[in-house]
Amino acid sequence: MNNKRQMVIEALRRGEETLSSGFVSKKNKMKFNRFVLLNQYANDLFLELIEVSFYRSSKISQEIINMIRELYKGIRPGNGEENKIELKRLSNESAGEYHKLLDSIYDIEKLMNMPLEEIESEVTTAVRPSRRMKLIKAMDMDFIVFINSVRYGVVLSISAIVAFCFPFTRPYWIPLSCAAVMFGTTIMATFNRAILRCFGTIIGVLIATCILSLHPAGIFVAIINMILTMIVELVVVRNYALVAMFITPNALILAEAATKISDPSQFITGRITNIIVGSMIGLVGTYMIGRKSASSRLPGLITKLIRSQSRAIVRLEANKENSNIHDTQWIKEKMEINLGNLKFAYNTALGEIPRNQEKLEFMWPAIASLEHISYLIGKNIEGREYMKLSDQDLAKILMVLEKIATAVEQKHVLKGIRTLAVAEIPKICKEINNLQETLSMKNMFIQ
Repeated sequence: MNNKRQMVIEALRRGEETLSSGFVSKKNKMKFNRFVLLNQYANDLFLELIEVSFYRSSKISQEIINMIRELYKGIRPGNGEENKIELKRLSNESAGEYHKLLDSIYDIEKLMNMPLEEIESEVTTAVRPSRRMKLIKAMDMDFIVFINSVRYGVVLSISAIVAFCFPFTRPYWIPLSCAAVMFGTTIMATFNRAILRCFGTIIGVLIATCILSLHPAGIFVAIINMILTMIVELVVVRNYALVAMFITPNALILAEAATKISDPSQFITGRITNIIVGSMIGLVGTYMIGRKSASSRLPGLITKLIRSQSRAIVRLEANKENSNIHDTQWIKEKMEINLGNLKFAYNTALGEIPRNQEKLEFMWPAIASLEHISYLIGKNIEGREYMKLSDQDLAKILMVLEKIATAVEQKHVLKGIRTLAVAEIPKICKEINNLQETLSMKNMFIQ
């Protein structure tokens, strides 16, 4: 269930990002409005399904599952606007305790059958992050991508200094190779790319030697270039070693054709040397700077995310009187930055050397719960659904979240679970309870 829920949340986030950043022409504006509403209704349907999984004892009937599949088929690309969806109406006895879930399904059906001209009055403009907000988010010192960008810049600078301080043939191949192998997000990915690039280059040099022994010239060089480029484009997403095997002869043939040197051995030797030197610089730099950086940051990142969630809950409760969306929107942005940092660091930690695989895998349910809490709080902020909590309930929630954050910060097992049951926010309380259970079972933080 955790894995499926995670897949849905990722799909909803990707849809929201696409809708908020894409260009909309006047011609496609009405279709775009339909997609905006469909994305909102998909979020509502997901929340109802989560509530069903939490609070309903019986299984969803096959009829309801088939109805959701019919919605999927109706939205798939290729279906024309004239296609109408007609779902079977279930009786009150058949619906049982799933009335809200069926209402969400019927709302989507109504929207999909609605003429495009009528949707204009239904849609609310999607909130697009401003350029200023995007820049601030990218330059935030807490954003792990910013830290990694600085790291890449330092290592690439070192590779460029090495390349141009020594008499290498075609020295630009060194920083290029360094950048290529550092493209991996983990130390293991960097190591694999370095090995694949070196072996692929050696095999590519042998292919280039065979081709150059035929002394191609003129139109034959262009034809060979086209063939090798086509092969590279076909295999680039499959295997990095295969890419290096065909990029290398392409580069050597072009270099030989441009210089018209009869003996290409200096290019071949230089290519192999530069690839190996650049790959080793990238590998050593990644290992020295980032071998344990991700796993060591996980407790701090989890703590920051939990405390940003606490601030968001406080702001949602405090804004119930004045309904100032700008105050809560900034908190939501910071919460999303913290969540993005945590997920990026976790995925990076899975590829570190050494790593405690068992503890990292055990940590995944906690991260899934934290993401779902952020998702639920974010939907409250977007819908301006301000929380009406008593002082006692708010204090209890904040105390539990701070207790969790303190235990994570100190790398201790959570003790003394306090079950939350606040009627105003049942889903958030359920996820916080799940998080407490996960953190109380085992010390999952790498020492």
